[in-house]
Amino acid sequence: MKTASDRMKGKKYFLDGNLPASIKSFTKALEKEPGSPEILLGRGAAYLKLGRFDKAVQDLSKVLDGGGDCERAFFLRGIAYLNASEFDQALADLNRALECNRKRGAAILARGLGLSSLGRHKEAERDFTNSYVLDSIIIDEFLEEYAISEALFKQAMELFNVDTGQWRLLLTEDEMAKMEIAHY
Repeated sequence: MKTASDRMKGKKYFLDGNLPASIKSFTKALEKEPGSPEILLGRGAAYLKLGRFDKAVQDLSKVLDGGGDCERAFFLRGIAYLNASEFDQALADLNRALECNRKRGAAILARGLGLSSLGRHKEAERDFTNSYVLDSIIIDEFLEEYAISEALFKQAMELFNVDTGQWRLLLTEDEMAKMEIAHY
């Protein structure tokens, strides 16, 4: 029964924003229940929000290897790759998440950021427009993803000129650095 308590503590700490405590609790839970996709997913999300993208990728890859919640794991791992500037891997994972759920607005938006970073601006504009039109990207069924989705939405909105209704897709390195810093 201690595993359930450590798992629940991990979730609570995560939602409270105490990511180091969340990771510690999820790690304790994994000692009792090694390879649990649910626990690995939670710890991977905590690592992601903490900016430990390598650790997030490791945990989320284990979820995928074990046949866990693939849609969510592909989405979160895609976000980790996106933040680590590994855009090809990010696009591959985000596309896999979208194969599971085509209307996942946060994945469409994140894919647009990846495409924009690779200079594929026409495709990025399509994704930005589609994610904005869906308008459900912030209201996500997974509370853990709320802050991640909101941050990506704000990041993308910095590229949108409300006055002209046009997307500004060419970013300088300084602008990209500012967006990355603002994300965490």
